Amino acid sequence: MKMPKRPVQHVSETASFKIFSNQIPNRWIIREATERDYGIDCYVEIVDNDNNLTGHLLLFQLKSEASIAWSKKNPDYYNFPAIDIGVVNYWFRFKVPVFICLIDLTEGKTFFLPVKTFVRRNFEKYAIQESLSFRFSKELELGSSDGVLTLLYCYFKDLRLVEFEQSAITFITHFKQYKEFALLNMGRDCFLGVEGDRILYLNHIYNNLAFLSNYMKITWEMPPVADYERRSQEIFGDCYALYEQQLTEILTLLDGKLLPILLALKKIICEEEMGYWLRINSELFHYMLNMEDDGPSLTF
Repeated sequence: MKMPKRPVQHVSETASFKIFSNQIPNRWIIREATERDYGIDCYVEIVDNDNNLTGHLLLFQLKSEASIAWSKKNPDYYNFPAIDIGVVNYWFRFKVPVFICLIDLTEGKTFFLPVKTFVRRNFEKYAIQESLSFRFSKELELGSSDGVLTLLYCYFKDLRLVEFEQSAITFITHFKQYKEFALLNMGRDCFLGVEGDRILYLNHIYNNLAFLSNYMKITWEMPPVADYERRSQEIFGDCYALYEQQLTEILTLLDGKLLPILLALKKIICEEEMGYWLRINSELFHYMLNMEDDGPSLTF
């Protein structure tokens, strides 16, 4: 008796979804896309360790291979066949970070790739080609011991790309002013109070540097400015929010962060994302490219 036969593709899709869902934390919520396939297979909402919903969504496109044929020249990488540029455009412009997952059906392993980060690092090809091949790495394995933490880092990195660009431009264009403010405001009479306008500017510098350091994984061991203010008032009284002694402490630490952040930004702009920055902000690219490794010269 003849009966309907299930397509092999459907079997693979079910198998890949099971593998993927088993490697997502149980408390997270997986919602399959119910509309026609436009390059998104499912939405995943992050739920924190206390089972609170967060509203943070990750979008996934699931791909599978019976067995991933890792490169013979470089066995840690696999080039997935090119995907139409229209789909890539859709993923890249999506307000929510999109990930492609490549699932090895034989090994039961899932490897993920953050689309926005990948496109920015391969922008020259993306900008001129009709399709784009995605390169997967064994390092980004969802089921590994730190796979979920790495996925979260990639998610928040892609989510805050606009904020990163704005913060990077602010930092670069104000680097001289930051440096000069630090040099001119360190070492003053420790008993004097700090005026409100200088505290406001201090907070601006602190927040800009803290965000960029955390985003680029530069060690940030500094406590909040509010902690210095509390200690300052314990020592000198509460006539001022902050006194010069603690201002010098803060600025000494901030001054030490300026050059490492600048050099990290130069590497991203002039090396890792060269094609992207050349097209979207060529003036900034050439400014950073021509900058010496000890930073721009200062004038007082």
